Amino acid sequence: MPASERVAPESASLRTRSFATFALVAALGVAGWLPTSYFMSLLVREQLGGGIAGAALVIGTMHVSRSIGATVTGRWVTRLESRGVHALGLAGMTALMVVLVVTPDVGWVIAAAPVAGLAMAYFWTGLQTYVIEIAPESRRGAAVGAIGFVVVLVPGIAGVAQGFVADALGFRVFAIGAGAALAAALALTLGALPRPAAVRTRQPAPGVGFIRLMRFRGVAAVVVVRIASTVAYAAMVLLAGPRLVEVGGDLRAVGAMTLVASVGGAVAQLAIGRLSDRLGRRAVLAGTLLLAVPATAAFGFVENVPGLLVVATVWAVAMWGINTMAVSLCGDVAPSGSLSRVMVLDGTAFSAGAVIGAAVVFATAASSLAAALYVGAAAMVAGLAALPLAARAREDAAAGRR
Repeated sequence: MPASERVAPESASLRTRSFATFALVAALGVAGWLPTSYFMSLLVREQLGGGIAGAALVIGTMHVSRSIGATVTGRWVTRLESRGVHALGLAGMTALMVVLVVTPDVGWVIAAAPVAGLAMAYFWTGLQTYVIEIAPESRRGAAVGAIGFVVVLVPGIAGVAQGFVADALGFRVFAIGAGAALAAALALTLGALPRPAAVRTRQPAPGVGFIRLMRFRGVAAVVVVRIASTVAYAAMVLLAGPRLVEVGGDLRAVGAMTLVASVGGAVAQLAIGRLSDRLGRRAVLAGTLLLAVPATAAFGFVENVPGLLVVATVWAVAMWGINTMAVSLCGDVAPSGSLSRVMVLDGTAFSAGAVIGAAVVFATAASSLAAALYVGAAAMVAGLAALPLAARAREDAAAGRR
């Protein structure tokens, strides 16, 4: 199928060449990026001498930039379509890998962090919008779950290999491999990924559009849940590696954690996606939040490597389930013609949570690696309290269509 051919959402299936190509693009992209984000705190601390505070500053800067950049992503989605936006994200992430290869100084990484944040906004908004656009509404949960399976499993496999590479050959060789995967994903996106049907909608001024969308209870619920869960996510990304090292692990243990967490999370995605199409996405989201709260807290007090690997697996099942349900709910609650802007809000909420989580780590890591994990668990309890707002998500979205 030529890359220029458009795929109408109503004719899409989960067993088409276009969906398979998209899954391959997603696999290469996350294989390059997600292990890098997991190893970032160790890279900044061990090789660049920035400490955990420096890693928190890098991650926080990325997400501040992502949040700001997300406000213009909706317009890019409309002008370039989700495929083009995803390509911009891959290009920016590839550029960051080049910086990690050539720089000997944490200052250069911090300087590159705003560009990386913009790339993250384009990467995730493009990917999530694309899967919603090509998936039939009746199979939206299954489609997001299938891509979630790829997004969770592949980084785990790649993370083990990259853990050995980082341990034996250093982080620069690690970054070369990650950059190669991202470059391959970029080439496939531009040369082989079919373009989705254009989303025809009038885009009002971004500020006005976002304010109006927040009046929809379903949209507001997704935003609150996303912020709350990402506080915990940021704490885990920044502290998982250091916690493993603290209890006697090494870089190979970090790679093993990535693998076991990814296998558990990936297998769960297929079941979670299909289950949500039957039971409802709000109910499944509540269940995953209930599972994530104790898992996040447990990572702060378990004191042995095998125990942390088990906890990480449970946490990954829950956290990736939350992500799958949040993306699916965006498609459910978006008023007609507003999907791209709802995805922008979702990305902005993710970045807001990540900035809060990084700030908590920055403030507490010197005295306790566990404190930020406990804060993350408490934040997800607040996310659970917001779920009743989504009780009338479909009614709100339907009202927006009239």
